[in-house]
Amino acid sequence: MIYADYRYYKEQFCGKLIPQDDFLYFAARASEYINWQTFGRLEAGVPEEYDTKVKKCCCALAELEYKFEQNGDISSEKNGNYSVTYAKKSDSSHNAEKSRIIAVYLGNTGLLYRGVD
Repeated sequence: MIYADYRYYKEQFCGKLIPQDDFLYFAARASEYINWQTFGRLEAGVPEEYDTKVKKCCCALAELEYKFEQNGDISSEKNGNYSVTYAKKSDSSHNAEKSRIIAVYLGNTGLLYRGVD
């Protein structure tokens, strides 16, 4: 299950980074990560009270994955004779950022609870 579509990404999340042709791929990767972090609790469907949070989380994670695949962040940029240098993020900093996004959007929902109900 993919938790956000391109229309939501553009109109509600106000996303501008991911082109429409690439969105489905990155939203699918983000949704897989959400499923892993929530122990599959959302695979049967997202409870209505968490719908917006899950969609926003999916969009934020999709953008992160898109930036990561685009060789990371710009580390320097020069204007005269235009030059840009990209800094590839390490896997550990990338994973830390994914964990931060999950915590921001889903941290107070109970979906990340590792115990048994």
